Amino acid sequence: MIQNYKDYTAEQQWVWKELFSRQQDNLLQKGTALHNESVSLLNNVFNADSIPKLADLSAALLEHTGWQIHIVEGFIPAVEFLTLLSEKKFAAST
Repeated sequence: MIQNYKDYTAEQQWVWKELFSRQQDNLLQKGTALHNESVSLLNNVFNADSIPKLADLSAALLEHTGWQIHIVEGFIPAVEFLTLLSEKKFAAST
């Protein structure tokens, strides 16, 4: 499965910006220093400006952590989810 980035609407981009900003403000106060530093490292591909391009985010995660994103259609069975985790792949839907 791929992310059809051009299909995101202006409203979806706006919702992303609002939710990301709120959560970021919350986590700056309540998140661990490690979490906040990690998000900061990914700022060029994971920020409030726009819904992340999962291929770019996956590449950045791979570089920094050895993990990557695996796009799925939605909820997946626990066995599939856990198998992906064992392969250092995090399931994400678009």
